[in-house]
Amino acid sequence: MSDEGRCVGGAGADVPRLCVLSARDIQQTLWDKGFLRVAAAFDCPIAADAIANDAVILNSDRDFGYIELATEGLLRQEYVAV
Repeated sequence: MSDEGRCVGGAGADVPRLCVLSARDIQQTLWDKGFLRVAAAFDCPIAADAIANDAVILNSDRDFGYIELATEGLLRQEYVAV
């Protein structure tokens, strides 16, 4: 997945990198990568918010791991076993 046009900044150590993907972009990326039935309806908006706010999602839902793979690391998540 190319983030050209979706990310700005990140040129230096003190320049933050800002990336914005919509929930639709994330769902389309999942489909394009062959993850057709991975994310629930609410997973993509949560992932989009996390990417826009440079947040890490702590979860016990393996779907976010697939979203992380499909977005090539734009989404950061940690699986927490319950």
